[in-house]
Amino acid sequence: MRTPIGFGITLLAFCITFAANAKEKLVFSAIENAPNGCIAGAVLEAAYQKIGIDIEIYFTSGKRALVVSSGGSVDGEVARIREVAQKHPTLVRIEVPIATLKTAFFTAESDDLSQLREDDLPTSKVGLLTGVVRSEQMAQDFEDVWHGQSYFELFDMLNVGNLDAVIADLVAGRVILSELGWRHIDVLEGVVRRDPLYHYLHEKNAHLAPEITAVLESMAASGEVSELIEQKIASILDDGLRCSSE
Repeated sequence: MRTPIGFGITLLAFCITFAANAKEKLVFSAIENAPNGCIAGAVLEAAYQKIGIDIEIYFTSGKRALVVSSGGSVDGEVARIREVAQKHPTLVRIEVPIATLKTAFFTAESDDLSQLREDDLPTSKVGLLTGVVRSEQMAQDFEDVWHGQSYFELFDMLNVGNLDAVIADLVAGRVILSELGWRHIDVLEGVVRRDPLYHYLHEKNAHLAPEITAVLESMAASGEVSELIEQKIASILDDGLRCSSE
């Protein structure tokens, strides 16, 4: 019969072996059905694999993504613009850009809107995706802004004339419009803003910042980051925008 002491030693050995073999897993939030979450997520998956950590992406609304990442319900945010750290000090920015946010104004061609210009936007009916910080900044002085829950909702409103313009991610907009077959909606020329996107860790995971920074710097220098981005964009263009937790 095994003694209590012998059993305890066996159990302790099992726990140590299990802990050594168990792979750490982190969960990062991202905006659903916005391509940069998928694109940057592919980069992060490869980066964290190099340090022995699996990641999972929790896709949700833009507003909720920031709430859960800054509050520590998840381990951080996949990718956001640089200014996010100013409003959310619990988020630690990793100083290596891992994607580029290209923000554009989309308008519909019609007798009334064919001559819409950038100067007209502040007094026009403009829609944007709730929780997208850059879009909200671009529209902060606009008179009539509609906050939508999805790009599909916003483009549908633009299509039927309930909006004059939509602020959207350039890739997301073009993919969605291609899927819907709406050729009468296109980008307002000359109004595209480009912002580098950074990965954020919640402060509880700040100890990982030096290691993941070094990995991403190495991946960027070798061209691996650019290659992963190109592959993911090609996949999105071929298969459509399917970035959600469903």
